Amino acid sequence: MKTMTLWLMLPLLLLGMAGCGGGAENQEQSGPEMAETEQAGMAEEPQTKAAAVPVAICLWEKVGLRAAPGTGSDAKYLTTIYFGEKVELLGESQEVDGKTYQKVRLSDGKEGWVYEYLFAIGAELGVAANETEIYRRPDLMTATDKTLERGEIVAILPSDKPGWVQVVGKERKKEGWVQAGANLTTEELDVAVVVMLDKALAETDPEKQAEALEKLSENSSFQNSVFIDLIQSELEALKERNEIGEDQLYITADKVNVRNLPSVDDSEVLFQVEAGTICNIIDQTDERIKINDMEDYWYKISCDGKEGWVFGHHTSKKGVGKDL
Repeated sequence: MKTMTLWLMLPLLLLGMAGCGGGAENQEQSGPEMAETEQAGMAEEPQTKAAAVPVAICLWEKVGLRAAPGTGSDAKYLTTIYFGEKVELLGESQEVDGKTYQKVRLSDGKEGWVYEYLFAIGAELGVAANETEIYRRPDLMTATDKTLERGEIVAILPSDKPGWVQVVGKERKKEGWVQAGANLTTEELDVAVVVMLDKALAETDPEKQAEALEKLSENSSFQNSVFIDLIQSELEALKERNEIGEDQLYITADKVNVRNLPSVDDSEVLFQVEAGTICNIIDQTDERIKINDMEDYWYKISCDGKEGWVFGHHTSKKGVGKDL
């Protein structure tokens, strides 16, 4: 009887052992599979990239950084931002007297407010590598009568137009579209050389200008720039200006107005002369005239067959050093 009972229970015991073995096997398989799934899920998680800091390029020769937006008593002057300098936008803007001001950070960490119009938002600094036509729109049918001269500095704005870039020139005197490619360069060395050259030429004192140009010419770091010849050309021009006669002067500012009378209020502009132009002196006023905070003689000049009056503050009769 006992033997029969054991034989009857044996199949049930074997069935139970098989079931337990199968569960263990399933449990062993589920562990690694779950780990692989979790690892795959972790690998598929997107990695967060640091967002690019929005920037702007200064378009004016000098711009004041202020403690508050506007020009009121609370907008204390902090420091000067120069043409071509890049600033970080901090995401704060305010309207004051109809003008938009942006809060910015300089490369040295100083923070303050600037007038937005004086900057190119989101731009990159570049230089015209060749004489380049400017178009109103990214279309060859919209050519203007303006061009970028070789070595002219521009802010290059973001563009989604293939083959074209939008540019803004110094003080926004030139704006539009140019064909991309070899016409513009953003090479750090070339941009640095032209920006430094622009600063040197902005110096109105002839001797200081000559000194600045000499330093640029002798800087070994600049010798490989494609624009090194522009520095040499300006030095040659200084040599010519050094040789002007007693009855001559040369223009020290960019695009100086020549008028029909020695006055700003009661005269008309006849033409303009570029910086570095040598003119013959025909006459001059008996007394020095004060205009704002400037005081000088008015000179009647002859230049390229045209005559008119120019204010002496924008001219020089001095040499620039015999050692040039």
